[in-house]
Amino acid sequence: MGELLRIPGNPDAQLSVTLFRDVQNSKELQERVVAGTLPADCSVINAVLIPDLFLLRVAAEIALQAQQRGKLKTRSLHAELVHNLSGSRHITESLRRFGISEQVSHVLIARFDATAEQMSAVGDAVKGTSAPVAELSSLADAPLIQKYHKIGEAELKMGSLVDAVACHMATRDAL
Repeated sequence: MGELLRIPGNPDAQLSVTLFRDVQNSKELQERVVAGTLPADCSVINAVLIPDLFLLRVAAEIALQAQQRGKLKTRSLHAELVHNLSGSRHITESLRRFGISEQVSHVLIARFDATAEQMSAVGDAVKGTSAPVAELSSLADAPLIQKYHKIGEAELKMGSLVDAVACHMATRDAL
């Protein structure tokens, strides 16, 4: 039920994404991410903070550009992807909010240039229901997204929530 995303600025790169609902082992997943013991290196993302796959593409593009320039701010490309989903410059805060935590019940698993076997192995570690990625927008927690990205009502009058989040992500390091 996963989806393969092409990254427009990096035609050779692809991002495999799988959505899981009602995850029962979030604490175990968090421990495995921190210890680096998941079957494959990947991003484990709090799905309620991602209202649209476009934002994942934006974060992936930023992460890949940083890697190509040798300027990753985190220890891995997959951690960089999670960090780039945030409007914050604080890495620990970004990873805590947008990555996996004990309270997360819906997760997105994302891996650059993954094989089907790698995605399957990581998926086997998740005790949850695999769901179509198209359901992502129905899981979004708009008030929490607005809070974490500090999006005001005035911004929402000018465009959509996805537009506002993308602007915050893209301008994070410029401001």
